[in-house]
Formats: sequence, C-alpha cells, structure tokens
Amino acid sequence: MRGLDELLELFKSKKKLELEEVAKVLNLPESSTLFWARTLKQDGILDIVQESGKTFLILAKEKGVGEKELEAPTETIPASRLSKLIEEYAEKIEEMKKRSEEIKKLEKEHSDVVYKEYVPLERKFEVELHMMAEQLADKEARIKELDSRIKEVPKRITMIESQAQKLERIESYIRFSLEKSRARIDKEVDRIEEIRSLVEKYTSEVNKRIEDQVASIRNVQKELAKLKKMEDWIYVQQDMLEKNMKEYSEMRKRSLSELEELRDVMRAGFLKRYEKELRMMKERHLAEIEEIKRREKEYQQRIEEQRKELAKIAEETDRILKTFEQISKKKIRVEKEEKPFIGEIEKVSPVGIE
Repeated sequence: MRGLDELLELFKSKKKLELEEVAKVLNLPESSTLFWARTLKQDGILDIVQESGKTFLILAKEKGVGEKELEAPTETIPASRLSKLIEEYAEKIEEMKKRSEEIKKLEKEHSDVVYKEYVPLERKFEVELHMMAEQLADKEARIKELDSRIKEVPKRITMIESQAQKLERIESYIRFSLEKSRARIDKEVDRIEEIRSLVEKYTSEVNKRIEDQVASIRNVQKELAKLKKMEDWIYVQQDMLEKNMKEYSEMRKRSLSELEELRDVMRAGFLKRYEKELRMMKERHLAEIEEIKRREKEYQQRIEEQRKELAKIAEETDRILKTFEQISKKKIRVEKEEKPFIGEIEKVSPVGIE
C-alpha cells in the first residue's frame, strides 16, 4: 500500500503531521482521514492533538504503524457484502431516528396527560364544589326570608281581627237601629191606616195631619235609605274582611307549608342529595384519575418498549460498526473495494438519535 508506506516515511522524518497533509497522502477527505485516525488512536497507534487551531497526528512510541499493517487479515468478505452492511447500517440508523422521534412524541403525550387533563380535572372538581355551596347558601337565604314573613303574619291577623270586631260592633248597632226604625215605621203605618179610616169624617182636619204624617214618613224613609246604604257598606266591608281573612289564612297555610317543605328538604332531602352528588362527584373524579394513571402507565410501557427496541437496534448497529472497525484495522479484507467505505459510512448521519 503505497500511501501507507509514504505516510510511515513522513512520520519517521517529521514525528508530527498535519491532518490535511495526511489526507493528501492517503487520497481521502479530511473527515474520513480523521475517522481512520481515531480508530488507530483507540489501538494506541496514533495520537491526535490540537495546536493553533489545527489538527495534528503523532505516531505513538510504544507501537509502530508498520507492524500493525503487516498483520495478515483473518477474514475476507466480498464488496457486495460490505455494500449490504453499509445499507443495513443506514437502515438501522434511520430506524433508530424513528424510534427516538416516537419516544419524544410519547414522552410529550405522557407529560400532556398531567398538564392538559389532570390539572383541568382538579379545577373542574373545585368549581362543582363551589356551585353546590352557592346552592346551599341560596336555600338558607330563602328559609330566612320565609321565617321573617311568617313572623309578620300573626301581627296582620291580629290587626284584621281587631277590624273585624269593630265592624261587628258597628253592624250590631246598625241592626239595632234598623229594628227600632222598623218598629217606628210599623207604628206609623198603623196610625196612618187609622187616620185613613177617619178621612171621610174628618177630611179637612185629617188632610193636615196626613201631610204632617207624610212628611214624617218621608223623613223616616230618608233615614231608612241612609241606613240601607250603611248596611250595604257594612256588607261590602264584611265581604272584603272575610276575603282578606281567607287570603291571609291561605297565605299563612302556604307559607307554613313551604317553610315545612324547605325544612324537610334541608333536614333530609337536600342534604342527602348534596351528599349523594358529592359522593358521585368524588367517585367520578377518582375514576378519571384512575383513567389518567392507566394512560400514563400505558405511555410508560410504550416508551419502555420503544427504548428496548432502540437498544436492540443499537446493539445490531454496534455489531455492524465492529465489522467496519475490523475492516478499517485491516483485520477483514474487502475484495475489489471500488471506493473507501469510510466515506460511505460518514454519509449516514446519526443526528436525531437520543
């Protein structure tokens, strides 16, 4: 191998060669030359140093490159086999990239389960508790309002009863007056009848007396008309009083019934329903948390499976790389190698694999 022999001579004369110079001697790109140098460094044949921003290769003292190169290859593989290995290596690298992307995606979805589902679930639970507390407060306010209304009912009933007693006294007086007036009228009518029977005999005298009696009767009729109006007014007032009494009685019954109903609701129904809703809310909340935990565990299992697959592919890739390393160290010879395989390998970028 003329390039390696020339390189050995240069190392003997200069001790330290610049990477660019070595690449020209081997007729390889600098990146491929650096890969080759790193492989030899692992075997303790070369050292790589940086000086003034440049890369230099130094021949190690304990080993010589010549004796390493003189070792006979232990195996020979055809160039087609090497091409397949390179293709397989590229496929493995692509598969590892896909697995890494899938792991990143699963890890993001796994974190989203906590931030996008568990945290809003906690907030929803707090809002439902707050709404139930507001409902309870509204019921308590309604009960207080009904209590105050019921306390006013006895006062109104007392006032109405007082008015009713006054109206009863007025009605009694009016009835008494009516009875008295009717007796007077009956008496006057009798007197008129008596006078009429004597009209023919005492015409002139009776006419005068009749006029007096007619005037008296008219006065009595006026008084009766007034009494009739008063009686009608009393009946109207009595009807209104009875209506008001009935309305207040019904209102009192409704208020007491509504209060008792609300008290029953507060004592048993509402509190039981509140307790039941709270229990159901808690069970639903726990079920949703369990579902989140299940999904979280599922993501963890999927991530673990992807990592195992990635590790398996990495092992297979390492096996291929060891073959490449043996080829680079000349432990395996390639038949009819048309172009340096190192350049083909470096085209396969491992960027994106974690």
